[in-house]
Amino acid sequence: MNEDVLPAAAAALERGEPSALVTIVRSSGSTPQRTGAKMLVFADGRTIGTIGGGCYENDAMGKAREAIATGKPALVKYDLNDDFVQESGLICGGQMEVYIDPIAPAPSLYVIGAGHVGWHLGRIASDAGFRLHVWTTWRRGSIAWSCRPRPTWSSSPAATRTTSKRFARWPPAISATSV
Repeated sequence: MNEDVLPAAAAALERGEPSALVTIVRSSGSTPQRTGAKMLVFADGRTIGTIGGGCYENDAMGKAREAIATGKPALVKYDLNDDFVQESGLICGGQMEVYIDPIAPAPSLYVIGAGHVGWHLGRIASDAGFRLHVWTTWRRGSIAWSCRPRPTWSSSPAATRTTSKRFARWPPAISATSV
């Protein structure tokens, strides 16, 4: 269902998982889905939603996985009269175009230390579109916090995309896939 596709795309972005949104942008004649039908495709081949099924949907899935790998969108035309579809018995007689839009999560930036340099770096990184992760060992009320006034993370535009964590040990465990 179309109502499941966009929330799933948003959830994939939040998880940092790349995907591709396949949308029927034009159709004429008899087609199994109408203009606006959407399907979300993941790099591992999972899908949410449908653009009508059959061999052309399978072809669109392959092109979507290619778009995820290359980061390049594609506009693909399907003629549901051609030999490609006749072999499968899915002869609708119409034509359709699908737009394949790769959706890549924002790159992550890990800032170690929430001091005055880290705060400004976070503002710049957020404005540049990075997904910001901040780690600090500082505590409010500690000598380091009371030494000089500094802007708070909550006053930064990056605060909506910021997570702060205290280290249980140093260095923090950062997997190569999360960087």
